[in-house]
Amino acid sequence: CAFVSGSETELRVGGVYEVSDSESSYVGGGIHIAVASSALVVDGQVECEAARAPGGGCASVQGSNSSVALLGNMSARHAQHHGGISYYGTHDRNIGGGGFMVHLTESTADVSGQLWCNTTSIWSGTGGCVALVSTGSVVQWSGNVSMSKTVVNYGYNAQAGGGGMYMSLTASHLSANGTISCRDTYALREGGCLSVKAAGSDVRFGGALVFERVTSDLYYGSLGSGGGMYLEVSSSNASVSGRVTCRESVSRGLGGGCVAVRAQNSAVGLHGRWEVSDSHAALRSYSSIGYPGLEGGAVYVSLVASTLVHTGESTWSNGTCVWDGGGMWIDALESTVECGGRTTVVNASALGNGGGIGIAASQSTIVLNSSLVMR
Repeated sequence: CAFVSGSETELRVGGVYEVSDSESSYVGGGIHIAVASSALVVDGQVECEAARAPGGGCASVQGSNSSVALLGNMSARHAQHHGGISYYGTHDRNIGGGGFMVHLTESTADVSGQLWCNTTSIWSGTGGCVALVSTGSVVQWSGNVSMSKTVVNYGYNAQAGGGGMYMSLTASHLSANGTISCRDTYALREGGCLSVKAAGSDVRFGGALVFERVTSDLYYGSLGSGGGMYLEVSSSNASVSGRVTCRESVSRGLGGGCVAVRAQNSAVGLHGRWEVSDSHAALRSYSSIGYPGLEGGAVYVSLVASTLVHTGESTWSNGTCVWDGGGMWIDALESTVECGGRTTVVNASALGNGGGIGIAASQSTIVLNSSLVMR
């Protein structure tokens, strides 16, 4: 529908863009904006109906050595496309987003507009609604993101993560203080709602995270995890300090019906107030129990040479898992774990060890100072 490009310029995109049944073979099915060494402000409103592209079905924004401000509201619905470049061609997991794609290199970004997706999907890609790819950039994301019935499916080249939103961060800083909510979203691999992969970065989620009826699945023995959120960090600092709400969220892969964390040489903080109910780590059928993992009905944490600090107030109810840790499972190798705050586990169960909480540690330090109630 529209293409805007700028180099060494100040660019402002306002007005209202209504896009219907539009398609791009690359990025930006509705509107694509690319800037280099520039200042970009997008305060217009974008509404898409059946706008499709491998990357950013409705809108795509790319910034290189630029400042980017996305202030306007954007919505996308009823769109499906294959991720990457093309279905049969070269695939790139960093080209995705059934609704929107933001691609930043050595830039700063302020995203305060609201994003909304309904019934958008990416096949063989990442981010059923939104894909954020950041290299050497600083991102302040304060706008709310609302996703319903968004999907990533068919895991070509080990992709298909982030049923609602996918974030890839390299040597970047992300501060997300808006509300991220998913309802009825699905990922064939990790992160039924939100998948975050960070290397050498600082990642902070201070806003509310809401996951309702979300699922991460299992694909040909490749175990997805994190029914609601999957957080994978290496040589990074990451924290979740806002309110986390999970209802009927499921991991059919490695574990973590609500949230799964994998950290290497990193520091992770899980704080705030957590309310998790009816979340499970379970395979499609018990005949497949030969797969490893499936731990942590609510939360799964795997640490290698890392630090985990868990505080705040958590309530986990009606959680189940196939193996260990009906509520929470922590696997630590050469790591430090500090648990404080108050944790209440209600009616949680595991077929293995630790109906409420399970911890397996090797060459690690475990400090448990929390108030723990189980019933």
